[in-house]
Amino acid sequence: MTDFEHFKLDFIKWMYTQLEPAKIGNHPVCPYAQFARRKDKIGFIDSRSGVIATDLGNKEIVIHWIGDDVDVSKYVSLVENLNKDNPLLLYLLSTTLSGRFVKNFTNCIFVQNRLDIERKRTYLKTTDYYNNWPVDYLKSIIES
Repeated sequence: MTDFEHFKLDFIKWMYTQLEPAKIGNHPVCPYAQFARRKDKIGFIDSRSGVIATDLGNKEIVIHWIGDDVDVSKYVSLVENLNKDNPLLLYLLSTTLSGRFVKNFTNCIFVQNRLDIERKRTYLKTTDYYNNWPVDYLKSIIES
């Protein structure tokens, strides 16, 4: 089994054991994660070579694995440029140091449809989902 195949299995396990059960108040940290996992709406791409795709295919989220032994600071400007160059997509850098509520076990770039994310965030604003979020963190996420 390749490192990439291990990564995919580990990522799904991390979702199931860490991300999905984590709560903020009465809500899951990521309220759409379980649905995406169960409906096979998560794509995986080995991006350790530095190539980041700009197509989701039929997935709701594509996880680009950039590896464990990388200088993640080099990816900050890449993600900013990808967001500028591809306004229909949302790129988020998820690392072992990022994440307010649940830490990732590795370094990835998440790619999602921006309109879908905005629609989901708009719905969540009609609930008490964001009530337990620190204001500074909420602002940084909502403005991404």
